[in-house]
Amino acid sequence: MHEITLTTDRLTLDRPRETDVDVVRAHCQDEELQRYVPVPVPYEREHAEGFVLGLVPEWDRNGVEHVFAIRRTADGGRP
Repeated sequence: MHEITLTTDRLTLDRPRETDVDVVRAHCQDEELQRYVPVPVPYEREHAEGFVLGLVPEWDRNGVEHVFAIRRTADGGRP
């Protein structure tokens, strides 16, 4: 499966990468997110690593699902 990147003047959508693990973990601490998204509570770094480094690449390989990180294009793609 080839990587997909979507870019506008303001946003870039691309595949989560290893540098996103801590950002994913931080966002999954949000109680509102936990209320609507089935994530482990507490959501530990190992969960984020498993998601970004394990599940996302597996889904891409199998063509099951695509997951995108949302980044600000003006910030050089920083989430």
